[in-house]
Amino acid sequence: MPQARGNEILFSTYDDNVTMKQILSTHSPDDRQFHVQPLFRIIEDVMHRTNAPLLGTILSTTLQATQAQLDEKALRSCFSDIIILLAHTIKKTSSEITCKCSGGWDAQATTMSLLNMLSVYPWEVKVVIALAAFVMIHEEFCLVAKLDDVNPLAKSVAHLKQLPGIMEQAESWKPKFESLGNLIEAVLDLTNCIMDFKSLPSQYINPDTPEMVIASAHIPIAVYWTVRSIVASASMVINLTSSSHEYIASTTETWEFSSLANKVNSMHSHLKEELSLCRQHIAIVPTGSARMQQERGDRILFSMSDDNVMMDQILSTHSPDGREYHVQPLFLIIEDAMHRADAPLLGTTLSTTLEGTTAQLDEKFLHNGFPDILKLLALTIKKISCEITCKCSGGGDAQATTVSLFKTLSIYPWDVKVVVALAALVMIHDEFCLVAQLCHTNPLAKSAAHLKQLPDTTEPAESLIPKFESLDKLIKAVLDLTKCIVEFKSLISQYINPDVPEMVSAIAHIPIAVYWTIRSIVACAFIVINLIGLSHEYLALITEAWELYSLARKLNNMHGYLNKQLSFCHQHIATKKHDEAYRTFVRLLETPHFNNTKFLKTLIYPKDDQLPLCEGSTRRRVSIETLRSKIVLLLITEDDMPQEELVLFDLMYRESKQSQFTESHYEVVWLPIMDRSVPWNEEKQKLLEKTQSVMPWLFLYHPSMLDPLAIRYIKDKWHFTNKSIVVVVDQQGKVVNLNALHMMWIWANMAYPFTSLKEEQLWKEESWRYELVVDSIQPMNFDWIIERKHICLYGGDDIDWIRRFTATAYAVARAANIQLEMLYVGKSNPTKKIETIIKLIQAENLSHVLSHLTLIWYFWSRIESMWHSKVQHGKSVEKDEIMKEIMMMLYFDGSDQGWAVIFEGQKDMAKAKGEMFLKSLYEFDEWRHDSEEKGFLPALNGFFKKLYTPHHCHRFTVPGATGSVEDKVVCAECGRPMEKSTMYTCCTD
Repeated sequence: MPQARGNEILFSTYDDNVTMKQILSTHSPDDRQFHVQPLFRIIEDVMHRTNAPLLGTILSTTLQATQAQLDEKALRSCFSDIIILLAHTIKKTSSEITCKCSGGWDAQATTMSLLNMLSVYPWEVKVVIALAAFVMIHEEFCLVAKLDDVNPLAKSVAHLKQLPGIMEQAESWKPKFESLGNLIEAVLDLTNCIMDFKSLPSQYINPDTPEMVIASAHIPIAVYWTVRSIVASASMVINLTSSSHEYIASTTETWEFSSLANKVNSMHSHLKEELSLCRQHIAIVPTGSARMQQERGDRILFSMSDDNVMMDQILSTHSPDGREYHVQPLFLIIEDAMHRADAPLLGTTLSTTLEGTTAQLDEKFLHNGFPDILKLLALTIKKISCEITCKCSGGGDAQATTVSLFKTLSIYPWDVKVVVALAALVMIHDEFCLVAQLCHTNPLAKSAAHLKQLPDTTEPAESLIPKFESLDKLIKAVLDLTKCIVEFKSLISQYINPDVPEMVSAIAHIPIAVYWTIRSIVACAFIVINLIGLSHEYLALITEAWELYSLARKLNNMHGYLNKQLSFCHQHIATKKHDEAYRTFVRLLETPHFNNTKFLKTLIYPKDDQLPLCEGSTRRRVSIETLRSKIVLLLITEDDMPQEELVLFDLMYRESKQSQFTESHYEVVWLPIMDRSVPWNEEKQKLLEKTQSVMPWLFLYHPSMLDPLAIRYIKDKWHFTNKSIVVVVDQQGKVVNLNALHMMWIWANMAYPFTSLKEEQLWKEESWRYELVVDSIQPMNFDWIIERKHICLYGGDDIDWIRRFTATAYAVARAANIQLEMLYVGKSNPTKKIETIIKLIQAENLSHVLSHLTLIWYFWSRIESMWHSKVQHGKSVEKDEIMKEIMMMLYFDGSDQGWAVIFEGQKDMAKAKGEMFLKSLYEFDEWRHDSEEKGFLPALNGFFKKLYTPHHCHRFTVPGATGSVEDKVVCAECGRPMEKSTMYTCCTD
């Protein structure tokens, strides 16, 4: 608030309220809209090009940073109808300034006179007109000064204007000219800022926004002082070229220019600050409310293209008769025709522009397959072509012509209207191109070219290139938007309803898109028709390059929006099609079969074009028939199967082949699931081949052969994420176990035939014992068990604790007169640290170890598999003793300290975390007597109970996760995929 008040004071000090009322009383705009940006760019460029010996040099230096020079091509293409529209007013304003400022003048009166003259124009137009009038005065002087030494006519004019005498005294007036240059730079900056406010997109900022309110209040006084500064600058230049130096010195002092420049710069600084705030406001709006605001913004973009009255007029002409048309083939012919056009000037550019929009149709299609739609619409196309030619020849109103075409096409759907109009344009355009192509080699074409004045058209072609380039861009925009409209019509109705939001939005916008497309077609036709029958001067007068660029930009904006909606519709249809195909796929898989080959073929590779499987032992390609009447284990992993799993699965598979009981009854097939969002590269191919090279079982030849529907089924129905699973399919093609990998890790081939029933039966026969926990991982297990030794499993990654624990345990065992064997099993997900500890234990002969990280991984994978297996069968800690012991092992592994479990026989066991276990061993003398009477383990457990406290903090982590979290996260350090896990915790204080 204080800042705003301060800015008001800053402005009010420049003029009193009476002057402000006078300024506002002159403002009576007639509501016409003017786009003066191109004109201002030309003004800036002209001021930059100025190079008069004295004044011009200063100005040119001052203005170097304000605008990059426009090249000749850009000047021709940007010089818009606005100069034609305002030319008379600019000339009149220039004359008024010259008249008022010659020989004597009153700054206030002259400024007010100009504002009165410009009353019907908006504020930004007033200031640009005044600036253009000054440029006319200033550049006349600079041109004479520039050519004085080389052009006799300029020299004579210079003498009449007393320029040589002025140049002799130029050095003494340098400060005045420098201050004038500074003032002109300030005027240009403030004018540019005023126009920037006008160009702010109204769909993102309202006039009642605080920044806009402040700016709108200050722009009138800013315009006043800008015009007043222009008058002062013009007075300097006018009197410099017609009066004595003494008169100049008396009328305009250096301090006055400096004062005006300071005033204008202050206003520019304030308005620029408000402009920056407005742009910040605009930048925030589109990202603030996601799709709803974006939709609203797109609707505004369309509504700005024309007012409601015009749209009502277009809609009133639309009365389709209900017939259906398939215009896609006709549009393809239109695209091909435009691509083939190769006229020396226009056609060459068009052909280059349209390369890539469509592949050229072959002759067979154009002749043998010429679609019936063209025959059906031929008469209408001819009629529209004639109407366009008639209305555009020698003159015509674009809006009236467009509306007339809509009336002629009233009975056709929107897509047909635009394709018919485009076909009519092609007839006109390609007739011109054909004559232009053949006029140098064909006498008839040459005569036609003379009748159409084509030689006169092509000789000065260079001067019309900007117009033709803009025409090419417009034709391409027309083709793109038409194609988009036609594609909406061709969407498959069985997969998308008209009430889908994207369709609703598109249907609402297609009429206005068709209107502007046909209006652009009229503009293009107008250029071509008048090109072959009228002079260049008339063509330049009636249709400027900026108008074609404006239409192209408008069409491109509409195409961008409709294409986005079309993309949404295609996604919707693709999803519907995929869902339909997936339902069919599921039905085929889940229908009962007599054998397993149909099920496996549907899942793995339903086509007959190649053999999908590769035999590991022989490396030859084989068919699904190889699996007939066998139990099939589908080993499903990511495309980079973990090495540990590969090694252990290989041992298990080879062992099965040595068994007479299982050899002929089951087979393994590896199905790698590739991530289709990541490009397949040579590195991935080498890794795949390396993995396949060590597999003795069957595998899919390449991951890309697995259909996306199959991958979806595997993920949805079999719950595959990124952890390996083994799905068991029996001889009839029935899935009998969704994941047998857990039971295979626990019991290996004893789990055959790997069904859920077999898994449940095995658990009923089990108890928590050393053989279950370690199995055959440690070769000396069976000797220890036969000799009825006490066996201690321990883990952790604290080498100091390990040294103390092993030394104390062996000492206590000797004191208790028991045989003790100790086995270090590390931690799950073993790292280099565990590998180092293993080497230290071996080097110091502390105990036995699982000597390889793969064996440690396997030990803990079996414990995790026991947990998963129990959970699959609905077991819990409360009702299952084995489940309780599994949980304790996982608690131990999840803790930050060591742990130990001692087994004896089938049932006796003692377990505790590291510090409690070590404390109990240290205090062996306290329970030595119990050990002798009750036995070592019962006595140890009894002492554990004495040390037990309710406080505990257990946690364990198992692979796999639930909830809406990222499916795949890679390690920030090495880039490998991270394993997603679920952590369970229980902590008491």
